Amino acid sequence: MQVIKKPSETVPFADSGYIINTIAKPDNWVEQKDSAFLYWRSPVNTGYYDSDPQRPVARHNSRCNFGFADGHAR
Repeated sequence: MQVIKKPSETVPFADSGYIINTIAKPDNWVEQKDSAFLYWRSPVNTGYYDSDPQRPVARHNSRCNFGFADGHAR
């Protein structure tokens, strides 16, 4: 069993979508229309990060919903 060291700072899922332009700066990501998802890959998950163009999307008043490992959302 693996223990999450900082569950209140760990984001296992977020409001995300398929990104058309996979550039490094998140403020400039462009989402593919109607591609909303409830999960995303992190930069350390290299196998998927490079091949699966899903990223958190700030579609709610220029903000993104996140779910944390301790159960809270922001």
